[in-house]
Amino acid sequence: MNTELMIREEKMNTVMNLHAAIIQPLEKLAQYYGSVLGRKLNVKQTLHLLNAQAAFLMTVFPDCAVPVKALCLTWFVAAVLKCREKL
Repeated sequence: MNTELMIREEKMNTVMNLHAAIIQPLEKLAQYYGSVLGRKLNVKQTLHLLNAQAAFLMTVFPDCAVPVKALCLTWFVAAVLKCREKL
């Protein structure tokens, strides 16, 4: 029983450390974006901005077939509309 509790605690610590390792850079990026935009942003808003940036890059830069370009353009438009809604 005691060993089982120790294993659960170790797993929980690992999950918490992983969460902190992912969230910390996103919080710093949110601070940067906030300073650029002149307002405070949270992590979720930052993820919406990153999604729009990724969609833009996939729309503009890859050399691929027209249907794939159309799909990327659709993704970009949806991401920008979502940013406007959430910001």
